[in-house]
Amino acid sequence: MKSPRPWWGLLILATALVVATRSLLPTAARHEPLTARDSPIRSSKTTDGIALSTPLVTKAAEKKIEADWNDLLDWLEREPRPGADEIKQRLLALREAWAEMDPIVLAEAIARLLESRRDAPTGMAFQVGLHGFLDGWPTLRIFLLDALVAADPDTAAATARRLLEKTTSPDEYAVALRSLTRNGFSRAPDTELQEHFRVLLGKPEWQASGGFAESLDLARSVGTEAIADDLMHWNGNPELKSMALHEFAAEHPKTLLEPLRSEIEIPPSLRATLMARMDPQFPDQVVAVDEYLRDPAITNDEAAVFLKAFPLRSATTGPRLYGRSPAPYDMDQIAAGDRAAIKLVDGWLVDPTLQTIRPELLALQKRLGEWVEQTK
Repeated sequence: MKSPRPWWGLLILATALVVATRSLLPTAARHEPLTARDSPIRSSKTTDGIALSTPLVTKAAEKKIEADWNDLLDWLEREPRPGADEIKQRLLALREAWAEMDPIVLAEAIARLLESRRDAPTGMAFQVGLHGFLDGWPTLRIFLLDALVAADPDTAAATARRLLEKTTSPDEYAVALRSLTRNGFSRAPDTELQEHFRVLLGKPEWQASGGFAESLDLARSVGTEAIADDLMHWNGNPELKSMALHEFAAEHPKTLLEPLRSEIEIPPSLRATLMARMDPQFPDQVVAVDEYLRDPAITNDEAAVFLKAFPLRSATTGPRLYGRSPAPYDMDQIAAGDRAAIKLVDGWLVDPTLQTIRPELLALQKRLGEWVEQTK
């Protein structure tokens, strides 16, 4: 028999060495390598490449948010207490840091913190800043609700609804509502927002708060005839009512017509200036204005207030808690309205039934004529 070839002997030797080496490895090392599915610290990805939180990462984020919250409460209880500027800067920095976290994790963590009911005053007034975020938080819970709106919309809306059912704070109520007004699938229906608005109007003890005053702008944001009617019937703070109605009328003049025509007791001067918001470019609003001025129930004093203001285009602006900032007028619209208004006034001046208010009509004609000339 021939002896084995040299390469065959080498193969047997190599195989033996491999077996021996595997036998020396720890048991775990001899198993198949862990896949991404098996790894406890994996980072799966969505189709757009955004990393999703793993269980360990989620737990770490939750603990970080809770620790931030507890540290914040402890910090505010120190003596001497931090100053207002220090508090504001810390809250702004914390909100920015939280906004970088997984939005679902953040929303769920904030929901738990709100359920804990822990709170502390900040000494700051309620103040709305850019894009509806707050620049002033009277309490830390208000701060939590402010941070909530930047989190996952669905979780934020669900948390807001739970809080709206039981809070006794007008500021909390106002800020929680914001999570229901964001554009998208989480936005509440107009009918639901109107129900929350009615709750606000039915709380006279809330009327002195800054959050309550800001929340009246919900009527303008919703913009329906039904919510305008609720505001018109409200017997609350006259100054806040007038401001909210005028902001509504500036943006939705036609929508306010039916509530204005209803048998509601409002000051004649308020009714006159709201009617002066009607846009003379639109025939239906011209008809409403003409009927109003000819109504026998309208006194000459009320007519004079109307003619002194018509067409009224003043408007407040600046950040709002709900929706975009008011910007109801532009120069082209104003110029077109002036031209339409002067034609209307020319017709009133030749009507013998309106001669008792002729001096006011002449003053309005002169003013409109000057405005029209300025735009040529």
